[in-house]
Amino acid sequence: MKGKIFLYLLLIVMCVSSCQQNQNKPLIRSVRTTYPVKIEPVTERTLPGIVKENQIINLGFKAAGQIIQIYVKEGDYVKEGQLLAKLDDKDYRLQLSATEIQYNQLKTEVERLEELYKRNSIAGNDYEKAVAGLNALKVQLQAYQNQVDYTLLEAPSSGYIQSVNFRKSEMVDAGRPVFTLMDMSSIVVETDLPANLYLQKSNFGDINCNASLLPGQSFPLKILSISHKSNGNQLYKMYLTVINSADNPLTAGMNVEVSIKIVKDGETPKGYILPVNCVFSENDKQYVWVLLQEQSIVQKKEVQVVGVDDGNIVITGIEPGNEIISAGVQYLKENEKVNVISGISKTNVGGLL
Repeated sequence: MKGKIFLYLLLIVMCVSSCQQNQNKPLIRSVRTTYPVKIEPVTERTLPGIVKENQIINLGFKAAGQIIQIYVKEGDYVKEGQLLAKLDDKDYRLQLSATEIQYNQLKTEVERLEELYKRNSIAGNDYEKAVAGLNALKVQLQAYQNQVDYTLLEAPSSGYIQSVNFRKSEMVDAGRPVFTLMDMSSIVVETDLPANLYLQKSNFGDINCNASLLPGQSFPLKILSISHKSNGNQLYKMYLTVINSADNPLTAGMNVEVSIKIVKDGETPKGYILPVNCVFSENDKQYVWVLLQEQSIVQKKEVQVVGVDDGNIVITGIEPGNEIISAGVQYLKENEKVNVISGISKTNVGGLL
């Protein structure tokens, strides 16, 4: 019996001793940390876009006639000034030759009358009528020469033949589209601006685009125009052209990503971005806990709140390399030893995601 009592007393003493040891052992709190992100004066937005041709041109002869030759086919790339098709010009050349004979004959007659006029052998009115007739015939001669020239159809700009609407030996009227040309002398990138970006259009900086089909390549753009009226989805059309578009691999119909750098105005607060829960108040002042990594202790540092940025807080008074406590802030004390739960993700700098 005495042995059992002794055993119970021994167990009680051991429990009391263990509790006293646990009470004397300091409590180490677990925390999470983050790093401040410096506010940059430039932000970047990415929008989907599509490459389009500069314009579609319907090409036709300025004169009517029979097509005697077509020099291109659908899909061909043509350069500005390249001959595309030709009409039978025999009748136009006959008119030109007949008028040229009349012109030369009248020109000789006017030269003879000029000599008589200088000798006062004919009236001045007769000479002036002859000169006027010669000038009128000269204009008609140029018109017939133009008709001969109009039997040749040349490309007004470089591009691709999208369609050929007539064949050799067919008759065609003046102005009737024979070819459809996709003008690729310059390409246009079209994208839609949401209303919040449209309001910042005066702050747009460098604009570039890239395509998934052309990895590693970026193409600088410049703005051609921005629509001043939105569509039903509150989107504003923006058209851009590629700078230095010579030998550009972008083609019409290609999907691209348009990156727009937005230069913030002078009212943008300068400082560092942190999640709101990193900052706490004491005696009407704001503080953060800075982790001293060597000792794994925290120290209170006073900061100044200067603004907000996308739901986060903007402060000054810290350095970019400071590791800031982001969870467990309200329970800490000066120089308290802490245990950091997990490291900071390299893809989530600032802990803002």
